[in-house]
Amino acid sequence: MAIKVAYIFLKSISVLKNIPLFATDAFYFNKNQPIKAIGKLYFVKISSEIKTQKLETVPNMEFKLQDVLDYNEFSTTTTPLYSIGAVG
Repeated sequence: MAIKVAYIFLKSISVLKNIPLFATDAFYFNKNQPIKAIGKLYFVKISSEIKTQKLETVPNMEFKLQDVLDYNEFSTTTTPLYSIGAVG
């Protein structure tokens, strides 16, 4: 629910103030490492597809905002990704 509210808020500001809005996935900020979902399930990015995968060893997850962003990694398609299957 929070992603939907944040998206509506940011998209509204973008339209009203004529500010471009860019988006990328979280893997850009953690060097494509798996991201914790629930239990032993992790979100992983294989090629350009995001899936859930069961991992026995816990990977080192560190998110970091780079000093300089590569705008080639961002898109103007900012609709949240709701197509990821249910985590269970």
